[in-house]
Amino acid sequence: KGFAALNRIAKYEPYLAGPEITYADFFFRFTAGLVTIVAGKALDWDAFNEMPEIKALLARMDEHESIQRCLADQKKS
Repeated sequence: KGFAALNRIAKYEPYLAGPEITYADFFFRFTAGLVTIVAGKALDWDAFNEMPEIKALLARMDEHESIQRCLADQKKS
C-alpha cells in the first residue's frame, strides 16, 4: 500500500516532488532499499520490477554528490 500511495503522489520529474531534489528524496534513498528487501522476503514482491520508477530514482539519487559522500561515510564505519 505504501508504494502504491507513493506512486500516486510522486512526480519522478526527475525527483519525487518534481525538478528539485528535496529531503523526501534523501529519506527515500536511505529507506527504500530496506523496505524493498523486507517486501521481497515477506510478501514475495519485487518492487523494482513492478515499479521501475523507483529503481530509476534510486539510480539517479546515487549519482548525486552528497549521496556518494554519505555512502562513502557509511563504508568507513
